[in-house]
Amino acid sequence: MPRTQAAKSELGGAERALAEALKPSGPITAVGAGAGAVELSHKKSWPHALDVRSAARGSVTDNGKVPAARLLAWFEEKKRPLPWRATSDVYRIWISEVMLQQTRVETVIPYYERFLRRFPTVFTLAEASEDEVLGAWAGLGYYRRARNLHRAAKVVAVSQTGEFPRTVEGLRALPGVGEYTASAVASIAFGVRTAVLDGNVARVVARYRAVDAPIERAATKKQLLAIATELCEPSRPGDSNQALMELGATVCVPELPRCSACPLSEGCVARGDDTASEFPRTLPPKRVPKEKWAAVVVGTERGAVLLMRRKSEGLFGGLWEPPMGPGTAHRLAAMLAQAGLSVAPGKASGTVAHVLTHKALEVRVHAVVVPKQARMKPFGPYEDARWVDADALTALGKSKLAQRVLGLARSEDML
Repeated sequence: MPRTQAAKSELGGAERALAEALKPSGPITAVGAGAGAVELSHKKSWPHALDVRSAARGSVTDNGKVPAARLLAWFEEKKRPLPWRATSDVYRIWISEVMLQQTRVETVIPYYERFLRRFPTVFTLAEASEDEVLGAWAGLGYYRRARNLHRAAKVVAVSQTGEFPRTVEGLRALPGVGEYTASAVASIAFGVRTAVLDGNVARVVARYRAVDAPIERAATKKQLLAIATELCEPSRPGDSNQALMELGATVCVPELPRCSACPLSEGCVARGDDTASEFPRTLPPKRVPKEKWAAVVVGTERGAVLLMRRKSEGLFGGLWEPPMGPGTAHRLAAMLAQAGLSVAPGKASGTVAHVLTHKALEVRVHAVVVPKQARMKPFGPYEDARWVDADALTALGKSKLAQRVLGLARSEDML
């Protein structure tokens, strides 16, 4: 075939691919964290037309193969044998999805297994005290997740006689269940046709279509959700969603993605341009302010330790800790005196650095030994006070910061 004719033929093929990409694909629902439900219909939008350049190139380079099918085939062969993938129990799937929010898989596995040994059903979780739930959660962080998990379990056990809602909307109505969790649980446990968007999925689809906008923006999230929906096999939505998450966690990783091992590499625009490491686009990180705190660890001569329980709402809500907060140890000592305990903190014996999502704390730790327990009244951010024997400390829910403060006090023979 003459070169001119071949060029026209190639151009015609690209035009046909572009026309196919721009064809309305019918109503689709895509749901993801923080972006809201996105309804794509014949009248309003076309999911493949979000980026004309990448839509055309993705269709041409896929060589007629269906990306969703390749993705599922890869997942069947390469997926990790994670414990929550060995069950169809919606309760266990829900627990795993909540634990996996902003937490690595390797960290979650032992917590997941211990949590389910202690609370094997939604009824046992609903019947437990908040202290028991927070104690089992201690160390995973983001403790609001645990409190909401407990609240939702009570709703399911009491109001719904143990039956979980089977729709995204129904799951979304449970305390603490956001769009991502509702969609993930609905698709995996009940086969609901809905896409999900977490950090791993966002990275995969942003590279796949070279989405040139910060992924934190609502409009970008809608675009990413629509692309994720394209890659979701309607007959196996749960597996498709898990496959995208697995791909982002093991192959399409943030640094040095393994593009040669990716089932979507044929149609990936970023790989074709050799720009995978430049995606996803993100907004500049916000500066994290620093705060200086003090902690006063008070123990008795018999080994009991004073712990205070924070109010349910707010930082470290519902958790137990030695008295601590912004400012100096002398400020804390004055508050303790008003609450019924006179102490002289003395010189700090150590410092604990602790980084939260919105602030970085530097906590100077002081320890005091008193002859006996005093009757205490809660003050400031606290709603309860208790003297706890050393062997009972592990039973109470404590933040990582509180555990590190107590650990420092012991390691330095401060108690």
